[in-house]
Amino acid sequence: MSLARLEDKKSPAEKKFDFAPLSILVCDSSVSMLKLYKEALGGIGFGSIYTTREVAEAKHVMADSTVDMIVMDVVDEHDKPSGLLFLKELRRWSDDKMATLPVIVASSRVTPQQVVAARDAGMNEFLIKPFSVGSLFRSVARIVEDPKAFVRIGKYIGPCRRRRALPINAPDRRRTQAGVIPAAPIQTAALGAGSH
Repeated sequence: MSLARLEDKKSPAEKKFDFAPLSILVCDSSVSMLKLYKEALGGIGFGSIYTTREVAEAKHVMADSTVDMIVMDVVDEHDKPSGLLFLKELRRWSDDKMATLPVIVASSRVTPQQVVAARDAGMNEFLIKPFSVGSLFRSVARIVEDPKAFVRIGKYIGPCRRRRALPINAPDRRRTQAGVIPAAPIQTAALGAGSH
């Protein structure tokens, strides 16, 4: 299906989002993948899409532009885990706004170890390449609809890993610990009139 017709095919859930005010940074060593990301994210409705092939370029974009979300490949063109190394570095930045940016980690060679490493580095979502526009949309929508508080506990810095709200019979220590950073306000910018 062409992205030009994507708007007509959107589900009611997809139509409630307005990504136009948001900017997204994509870092992938493949020029063809960057073109696919740009077309897919444009079809989803992102207002600003920055693309880079290297982590160093991504850092420059982040220094010069407002970025609300990042999509980053796990490895670079030399098969080095530069995306994961950058994610670990990002989560330790002193600027909480930058350190807590939502990050979707992408990979075409998925192993359980790679997913665990990305989770431990502080990813928000994992995207398997090649991706569909629908799977990319769902990753972005989960970040917007259910933003996670960030935690700094031991060596881990990243979004709270809990996916389910289970009843507990004790005080929730995560809510009272100094290492909890509230979720980013990206949700209010992207939820459209259909969600009120």
